[in-house]
Amino acid sequence: MEVKINKNVLLVILAVLLSALLFIAFLLGRESKKETLPLQEQNFTATAPPAEVREVFPPSVQPFSAPSSSPAFFPQSRQTPQMPQALQSSPPPPAGPTPFNAPAIAEKETVRNYFQQMDDIGSSEEMSGNLNEMASIMVQGAFKGDFSSIDDLIARCRRLQGQVQALVVPPPCTEFHRRTLEVMDGSIRLYEDLKKLIQKGDLSGLSRLTAQANSLKGAAKELENMQKEILSRYK
Repeated sequence: MEVKINKNVLLVILAVLLSALLFIAFLLGRESKKETLPLQEQNFTATAPPAEVREVFPPSVQPFSAPSSSPAFFPQSRQTPQMPQALQSSPPPPAGPTPFNAPAIAEKETVRNYFQQMDDIGSSEEMSGNLNEMASIMVQGAFKGDFSSIDDLIARCRRLQGQVQALVVPPPCTEFHRRTLEVMDGSIRLYEDLKKLIQKGDLSGLSRLTAQANSLKGAAKELENMQKEILSRYK
């Protein structure tokens, strides 16, 4: 899977998560072939990942339908008293044209500027190459006690997260910004957990991390759609 990503923070996050899924797939393939030997006695050979990494999504929550209550009884003889005609307020006069639309124009500019800065941050961390090879290198190094490639990826993600966190966020982008930082934080913790599992020699938690990676990938896809919707409103 060839990838060259040098723009947009969300695309960088997606590449990181796809690499994590391939990483886990290599580990699962390795464990399925060599389950009986202790971890330190196994000679590692990278195996091809399973044809498909099963995506796990949280079960949909069924909406709760409250029982409809029976309508309250009101005697038909009681009527709401009418306000005297003289005291009834007349409708307000139609509003005239807005003389100056500077606030709306300024908001559009801040929104566009925010997403341009997000693109610039994404461009600062270019990721290119074959994701299969990247994942294989990380796995082979990790089982030799060399976690430098994983540590480098974590450091790059933290650097991106810090730059995004420092941005001035316009009000229309507040929720987008918050959720972006959550996905970035989750991606960092995913790699940290993968590293811990390998260090302990206990890969029983790989299924949980697969579900976590797929959930984060789905959240990143939702953020892509959210960004498009915001930009469409502030053309």
